[in-house]
Amino acid sequence: MSKILVTDPINNKVAQDFTSKTGIEVHQKTNLLQEELLREIANYEFLVVRSGTQVTAEVIQAGKNLKVVARAGVGVDNVDLKAASASGVLVINAPDGNTISAAEHTFALIASSARNIAKANQSMIEGKWERKKLTGFELNGKTIGIVGFGKIGREVAKRCLAFNTKVLAFDPFLSPEVAEKLKCQQATLEEIWENADVISLHVPQNKQTENMINKEVFNKMKKKPLLVNCARGKLIHQEDLIEALKEEKIRGVALDVFPTEPPERTELFELPNVILTPHLGASTVEASKNVTVSVLEEIDFYLRTGSVKNAVNSPISDLTLLTKLKPLLNLAENIGTLANSLCKEFPQNLKVNYFGKVAELKPVSCAFLVGFFKTTNEVNYFNVFPLCKEKGIDVSETLTQTSRNFDILRVEIESENEKILIEGSLLTEDHPKILKINDYAFEFEPQGEIILIKNEDVPGVIGEIGMKFAQAEINIADFRLARKSESKNAMAVLKIDTEVTKEILDLLLGIEAIKFAKAIKF
Repeated sequence: MSKILVTDPINNKVAQDFTSKTGIEVHQKTNLLQEELLREIANYEFLVVRSGTQVTAEVIQAGKNLKVVARAGVGVDNVDLKAASASGVLVINAPDGNTISAAEHTFALIASSARNIAKANQSMIEGKWERKKLTGFELNGKTIGIVGFGKIGREVAKRCLAFNTKVLAFDPFLSPEVAEKLKCQQATLEEIWENADVISLHVPQNKQTENMINKEVFNKMKKKPLLVNCARGKLIHQEDLIEALKEEKIRGVALDVFPTEPPERTELFELPNVILTPHLGASTVEASKNVTVSVLEEIDFYLRTGSVKNAVNSPISDLTLLTKLKPLLNLAENIGTLANSLCKEFPQNLKVNYFGKVAELKPVSCAFLVGFFKTTNEVNYFNVFPLCKEKGIDVSETLTQTSRNFDILRVEIESENEKILIEGSLLTEDHPKILKINDYAFEFEPQGEIILIKNEDVPGVIGEIGMKFAQAEINIADFRLARKSESKNAMAVLKIDTEVTKEILDLLLGIEAIKFAKAIKF
């Protein structure tokens, strides 16, 4: 029976109901030390975390049975995606479960900062009555800049619009039509820095966004805005933030996230125009229930179907295709193996062309790439595209849907001085065929072990192979020949009843007309 390890707090009742319904055990072990987690993870197939647990490469390597890391929330910067992909571990999240809670908390920080609620509360507790000192500002008529216009950003915009504000929205994937429909104005970052009274951040943390709010940006903020961050702590350069607050380049800041959590106490904690909350964006009863339901149901769905809906590190949207398309994927992987065996140079471009009824090409491309790289790299369907990017190999895909009852897969491998073309077909599930290698057209099944031969197309070659093999008591199980008459060359695929050894290859290369002989295992 599959077991789930949960290392951050989730909704207990949801977890109990899940176990009662599915029989899948959920073991909640929070506040584990790193060494304890490394011991525990070896016993589980599934790991559920929130933002507290750091799922490092070391943790993933220790998870010898680990199949899925489920982030009960949106951001996955506490999960080493590269290590997970390299180990074939699927990472999923719950992108919708805490959207409303995060948006409401963001707006609560905006409104409470505008009216000095936190400072007023502390002032009253201290026995003071400071009405004039705590004068705030209305949101009505103000300009709100929202950086990152995904689900949370859009929900924040709705709440700001209800307060009669003007919303400027930046997102590289936001279209003018969508912005207009949501009654927001599409803007550049520069326009937001210069015109916003309030700036709220809702972007993921990556190389492009880390420290995106820095001294240079603070100097562009003409209206001394209120800055709110409920996204990720490293979006704002901390020292530059402290300097901007002290120099009154911004009105104030409200932070729910920090570069390290819990944060170290710095000068930021002593400044008067600051509101800090301990990463409460998703800390509601409703969000806890929603994200717990989401990830546990995803794990159950994965166990029942082999697929997930919210994969973070998989190039394939529907993992059930790995089962449904298995014969085609086997053909693609075998073509990749054959292509690698023929390459003399490191490839620059790999082209995958498919003709048939399949609607999604990505699984086929992954299978081909796994076959191509598996002899030299630890590869799987999750890490093979990043591997190509890392090696500087361009991968292009072309899908042509047809009504024919068979599949044609054609791949091209280009390097500086060579170009290789291989074409295969799946006529039926049990009959995968290689139809073409460069200009040589023939038909053979990519199964078991073959010997690929290139030779001069002269009389006596086949006879000499037969004679030498007969003398060595080697039985030929299959022989397929393809000729290219204009160049007086030929190519043959040979199968024998014994394992192909170096001595057998040397036997073939001893024939004068044979220029190339190589064993290929599928």
